[in-house]
Amino acid sequence: MAKQKEIPEGIQDQAAPKRRQKAITAEEFQQRAAAMQTQGREGAHLPRINMAFTPDNYDFVKIVGAIHGMSMTRFTNWIVEQYRLEHMETYERAKALVADMSKE
Repeated sequence: MAKQKEIPEGIQDQAAPKRRQKAITAEEFQQRAAAMQTQGREGAHLPRINMAFTPDNYDFVKIVGAIHGMSMTRFTNWIVEQYRLEHMETYERAKALVADMSKE
């Protein structure tokens, strides 16, 4: 039987079969969700919506997002976040109103 050559440790690690990524804890989910880094993690899917954009808005998100080094999703979330922070008082009142309406 031919003797196998020993594979150096660094190369052996790279050649190892890929393993399924482990599920994450609720705390890790919150951290990853805030950083938008959930791709491929079991149980860490962000809520999703299907949106249609006007051609002008689509180009804006695509081009300006790229200039800022962001994906279209990340840039759109950033825009919404900025608007939400600027209108936090209105948002809080709206949440309270919806909560009151659901009690009835």
